[in-house]
Amino acid sequence: MHALEQVFAEIIATGLKRKSIKTCSKWAQAYRVAGGETPGPWDFKFWPWSRAMHDAEEPFCVGMKSAQMSYTETMLNRTFFKMDIEGVNCLYALPNKNPDASDFSTSRFDPALELSEHLRRMFSDVKNVGHKRAGAANLWIRGSQSRAGFKSIDPSFVVLDEVDEMNEDNIQLAYRRTDGQAVAQIWAISTPTIPEKRIHGMFLSTNQEYWYFQCPNCWKEITLEFPECLVVVGETLLDPRIKESHVICPLCKKKIEHEDKIKSQVETGRWIPRVPEVEDRRGFYINQLSSCKKTPDRIAVTAIEAQIKPAAEQEYWNSIGGLPHVVAGARVENHHISACTTDRRMSDRPPPKTQFITMGVDVGKWFHFEIDAWHLPRLGPDLNMIAECVLIKAGKVEKLHEIKNLLREWQVQFVVLDWQPETRLIYEFCCEHWGHAKRCRYARGIGSKKLVISPTEDEHMVDVNRTFWLDTSLGRVISRRIEFPKDLPEEYKLQLKNLVKHYREDSSGDDMSEYLKTGPDHSAHARSYSEIALPIAASIATNTNIRSFL
Repeated sequence: MHALEQVFAEIIATGLKRKSIKTCSKWAQAYRVAGGETPGPWDFKFWPWSRAMHDAEEPFCVGMKSAQMSYTETMLNRTFFKMDIEGVNCLYALPNKNPDASDFSTSRFDPALELSEHLRRMFSDVKNVGHKRAGAANLWIRGSQSRAGFKSIDPSFVVLDEVDEMNEDNIQLAYRRTDGQAVAQIWAISTPTIPEKRIHGMFLSTNQEYWYFQCPNCWKEITLEFPECLVVVGETLLDPRIKESHVICPLCKKKIEHEDKIKSQVETGRWIPRVPEVEDRRGFYINQLSSCKKTPDRIAVTAIEAQIKPAAEQEYWNSIGGLPHVVAGARVENHHISACTTDRRMSDRPPPKTQFITMGVDVGKWFHFEIDAWHLPRLGPDLNMIAECVLIKAGKVEKLHEIKNLLREWQVQFVVLDWQPETRLIYEFCCEHWGHAKRCRYARGIGSKKLVISPTEDEHMVDVNRTFWLDTSLGRVISRRIEFPKDLPEEYKLQLKNLVKHYREDSSGDDMSEYLKTGPDHSAHARSYSEIALPIAASIATNTNIRSFL
C-alpha cells in the first residue's frame, strides 16, 4: 500500500474507532495506559467498582472513599474523556494550589500523557501547571484556597478532589462556574473526616450506593461492612499470626479468601442504592476491605495501631474504612455541657471568691462574647490549669459599643478580641481601653501554650497557637472545670460542639491535630479568647511578668 494511502486508512480507522466510543469506560480501555504495578492498557480487573463511576452521567455525583481505591484516576479518566470526546472545558479543583495542584500536574497528569500516545497527541499546550489545552477544550487545575482561581472560567465538568480538605466558602463558587452551561456535571470525591459534614453530608444527600458482590461461600449478595467484616488475628505488630487476618462474609461469617474476593467482585460486583428514590444525585461508597490490591493483613496492622494512637485511629476509620469518625474526647458533647450546668442564672452577680473577670469576643457580623469569673486557689506555672471558672454571661450583640457597656457593667479586668475581620475597629477599641484589651491572632509557628505579645505596645496584639488554646478552653468543658448557668443560650452550646479535633501524623510520624469547623463556631472562639485573657489579667494584677505563668 502506498504511504499516503496508509495514512488515509489510519485516519479513517481512528475516526471510526472514536465514533464507536460512547462511554468513558470504553474510552479508558481504548486510550488510557496504566503504569505502576499493573502497566499496560487500562483494565478494570483491580478496580471493578470504578466502571460504573466512569460512566455515571447524573448532574451531581459524590464519591465517599477510603484511600487508594482509584477514585482520583477515575476522575482523571472522566476529565480526559470529556475533553477528548465531548470537547468541553473542565475544572479540576484540589485543596491548595501548592503543593496539591502542582503535584497533581506532575505526578498524575504528566505521567498519563507520557504513557499514552493518544493523550500526547490530544494536548497542544501542557506547559502551564494550572491550564492545559486540548484543541478547543480547556483544563483548569486550581487550588480551592483562592477565589480568584475560580473566576473567569466556564467549565461544563467540575471535579472537587478531597473536598474535606478544601476551603468550604469557595466550593460554592466552583459550583457557580457551571451555571452558564446547558449540560454540566459536578463530581465531589474525598476521604471523609466529620460525621454529617463535608463529603459525608454530601453523600447523605444522594442515593447512597454501596458496592455489593456475591459471597464465594454462601453465594448471597453482600457488602463488606467496616470494621465488622475484618478479623484481626494477633494482638501486637510483632505477632506473626497477623498474617492470618482476613475478611468474612457478614451473613455466613465464613472466611473470604483474597483471590476469591477479587474474582467474585469482577464477575458479580454491582452498586446498589440504599435511597433509590433520590434522582440526579448519585453517591458511591466503598472501603478498603473490598480492595483487590491491599490484603487484610496489611489492614490489620493499622487496626492494631489504632488502639494505641489517636492519629492511627483517625486514619483507620477515615482512610481504611472510608467513614467519618470522631476520636473520644475530640469534641464537646451534650453530656459534657450538662455536667457543667448549675442552678445559677446569667443575671446573678459573680461568686464572692472571684479574683478576676475576663471577656472574650469573636468578631463578625455579630460580636459573640463570653464573660468569666475566675478564682485562683494559688499561683503556679500554669494558671489555666489551676483556675476555677464560672461563666457569668454569654451571648451576642450587634454593635461594638454594647461590648463597652458590658465591660463597665461586669467590671471586666481584661478583654481579648478577635483581630479580624474588623481590624481597624478592633484596633481603635484596644487603644480606647489601653492596658485592658488586646487583639488576638491565631498564628503559625507559635509554641503550644506560649503567648507572644507584641513588643510594640500600641499594636495591642497577642499571637497564640490555635490548637493549644482551643484544647485548653474546650478541654475545660470536657473535664468539667467550668460552671455554666442554667439559662445558657442554645446557640452558645451548639457552637461549642461545632469544633471537632481531627488527628493525623506529621512527616515524622508523630501525632498532630487541628480543629475542624462543622458549623458556626463563634462562641467556641469567644470561650478561647476569654481563657487567653486570664494569664494577661493575672500578670497585670500581680505585677508579674506573664512568662512566669506560661
